[in-house]
Amino acid sequence: MNVKKILAIAIIALAVISCLSIASAELSDSKDKTAEKSDSKKEINLNKTDASYNIEKEELLTPENGLQVGSNSKPNGPTKSEINADVSFTITSDISSLNDSDKKVLEELTNKTDSVTVDFENRSRPLVFYNTKFSIDGNTFTATASNHKINITSNEVPDSGSVISSLKINHKGTIIKIS
Repeated sequence: MNVKKILAIAIIALAVISCLSIASAELSDSKDKTAEKSDSKKEINLNKTDASYNIEKEELLTPENGLQVGSNSKPNGPTKSEINADVSFTITSDISSLNDSDKKVLEELTNKTDSVTVDFENRSRPLVFYNTKFSIDGNTFTATASNHKINITSNEVPDSGSVISSLKINHKGTIIKIS
């Protein structure tokens, strides 16, 4: 009977020691990952050399309930103005003064698409563009995007000719800002 009790206690002790070593290994790993994340937070600031923004709107007449009315029909109740819009932008920056590691981060973006946040002068809300394309030609970094927005209110997008104040890209923990 004594041997059974000793064997049971030994198994329990072995299980506790195993759990502690696994827990301490995971704790050590999570500390390493936290340090790695904080170290990898990087920001690249670029000066814009040129920027353009364009919007083409198609006005829609819709009844208050949000159903679209054909162009030959007259609405049965109060209406609100909605639009379909094609919005696009292009922004460029001279990257000749960047170091090689920052240029490498920008090169990773080329031939890929990503989302960006665009801020405009005289507008409090930024506009998010999905599927933004990036390219590098010599020492010029270019970001371009075009989005088609359906049934939105006209105040959801800036008017054509609005001035882009900055663009922000979050790429693999690196913030790239062009302003």
